[in-house]
Amino acid sequence: MSVNRIKIKRAALNDDFITIPLTMNFDTIDKSDLINKEFVEIETAKNINPILDYEKTRFSPKINDVLINKINIELNLLNNGSLLTNTMLSDAGFTQDEINFNKNVFSRSFINLSLYDSDRLTAQRLMSFYTIYLKVLPEYLSPNLGSLAGTPVSVNIIPLKFRVKNPIIFLDDYSEGFNLYHFKDEVPLGLPKVLYMRASFNNAKTGVSHSLMTSNVPQSVDSLVRKLHIKYILTRDNTGYYYSIDTTYSDNIIINGDEVIIKLYEIISD
Repeated sequence: MSVNRIKIKRAALNDDFITIPLTMNFDTIDKSDLINKEFVEIETAKNINPILDYEKTRFSPKINDVLINKINIELNLLNNGSLLTNTMLSDAGFTQDEINFNKNVFSRSFINLSLYDSDRLTAQRLMSFYTIYLKVLPEYLSPNLGSLAGTPVSVNIIPLKFRVKNPIIFLDDYSEGFNLYHFKDEVPLGLPKVLYMRASFNNAKTGVSHSLMTSNVPQSVDSLVRKLHIKYILTRDNTGYYYSIDTTYSDNIIINGDEVIIKLYEIISD
């Protein structure tokens, strides 16, 4: 057996100790633990797509801790360049016969609600959209007895308005757009998700799509971009999934008990 000979000299007569440094940090020679924990996980994540949860859930409207059961959307369109204070069905071009017999030019007219992840027009993604078709609301049907019972009143006094109701309470009414549907994993417990809604009215009678805004005051191009959206806040708590409409982001929202009124106006610019 061959060994290395080491010769140690004493520096002084009282130098009786030899210091041998020892490290307490142990590590494998081949770095296998580091490879498995760092390299393999990183490279796996680069080459294998992550698991995404595409399951959506239903969000119900709830504002100031009050559950909402009715949402009314009232439209005001332009007439010869001026914004009407109250737009009636006749102002949108519909005749009495068209609403009495629910003709396609009337029943196929609709408002489209598009939800985006941002209010920046140049950097927003469409998350979902909802279509609400035009119909005569029950309060505008004639209460008279006889042959006129249940027929619409004059087209000149029926406002251009859409309404959706809670489908759990109002089983026979229109509910499309009342609840919102969004990805569950994007709204964890206690962390809200913000979406921005932009609306347009599509008139099947005239073939015109009317872009809408949240203000009844003419807007310049620079200020118009801040008047196009309504802010929705999606939340989750221990009782379920809810969304609220931010009344501070835009001032066209009216809350009356369990009912919400949203006023929208055709875009008018300076």
